Amino acid sequence: MAEAYFADASFWIALSSRRDQFHSRAIAWRRHLVRSQVALVTTEPVLWEWMNALAEPGDAKYGG
Repeated sequence: MAEAYFADASFWIALSSRRDQFHSRAIAWRRHLVRSQVALVTTEPVLWEWMNALAEPGDAKYGG
């Protein structure tokens, strides 16, 4: 079976937000994954958590 890593919401948040304290580490991991051609696995709930974390207060269509 091929090697794979699970990416939780904290990885996606750090990767996409320069203000995140772990941004540089997430960038380094992404580079490692690309160089190593290792699969990255995540789930739909993780992606929803990531999107919610990046949404500014008041951006939601309902509530907020």
